[in-house]
Amino acid sequence: MSTSLSRIPHADDMDDAIFENTEGKENWNKAAVEVGDKFKRFGDFLQTLPAYDDEEDDTITDLHDSLQEIVPSYAERLDNEGWETAGKYYILGQVDTNTLIAGARQEMIDWEDVLNAKALMGNGDDIHKIHAAAAKAEVHLDLNEALRWAVEPGDMTEGLYHSGNLETGEALLNLGVLPSYNGGHLFMDVLREGREDIARAFCRAGMDDSSFYLHHWQENARSYLEDNNARQLLREMYWEYGRYQAVDASTLVERKPMKDEGKLRVIFDFAARRVSEIYTAGNHSFKTEVSFDDYGPAALTQARAKLIELGGHPPADEPRHSISKPALKPPGGR
Repeated sequence: MSTSLSRIPHADDMDDAIFENTEGKENWNKAAVEVGDKFKRFGDFLQTLPAYDDEEDDTITDLHDSLQEIVPSYAERLDNEGWETAGKYYILGQVDTNTLIAGARQEMIDWEDVLNAKALMGNGDDIHKIHAAAAKAEVHLDLNEALRWAVEPGDMTEGLYHSGNLETGEALLNLGVLPSYNGGHLFMDVLREGREDIARAFCRAGMDDSSFYLHHWQENARSYLEDNNARQLLREMYWEYGRYQAVDASTLVERKPMKDEGKLRVIFDFAARRVSEIYTAGNHSFKTEVSFDDYGPAALTQARAKLIELGGHPPADEPRHSISKPALKPPGGR
């Protein structure tokens, strides 16, 4: 075994206080430094270690056996001393990503632990790198659970609070995690936290998620959110992402909640160059139809841009002036 590797202690041989003091930000940071130092020291060995082979030479076999004994010991001791899962992920999440991936490839570290730790403490590049490496190793990862570790807010330990990780959350959503995961409860947690940036990432991903009920949640906001600020944030997200729907390539529907609890649907038909406004209150509906020529140009410009954003292809606007009778002139008028 390498002389350098022989100087790296097994977790059971380290200062007990590092692992036995499981509460408080200071103790978590101290453990992260100590464990991180050990991972740095064997990181190069681990990353250059070839896949295990019964026919390999004795030097590689000895190196593999030594690392197999040392590497898993740190996570195992954290588990044995009763550390919360968040604590383990907080510590492992600060270890070099390539080292963690190498450990997972050698089956010395759990792939899910690597992903969740970096979802909590890493960045977007870490997530994509881990996902690609796991796919190459033909390992299926639970990206849904990783999203929870990325964005769910809450106290981790005394003095240490996690408000959400935008970069890793966005990366996981981009990899295909449905923002409606957990029935929308995770999204509601993001709103309660006031994380507008993460909420926007959810809404962007939700454009293709038929179970992301932004319109329904907005209509029933008081049932889901007690705090006024959270409800206002939901309204802002709905106003920007949920109120528009592309019916077809040339038709956009906009839904507007009204202060009197009525509902207004505005249908922009770019093919017919008409706008239909349908107001519903209780069992009554009222419909108004207006030509593009008589409708607000700013609203039409915004609707056209939104329809294109949603994948529509409205025809070029060509104003057509209707033929109408000349207005009556007052008596004596010229």
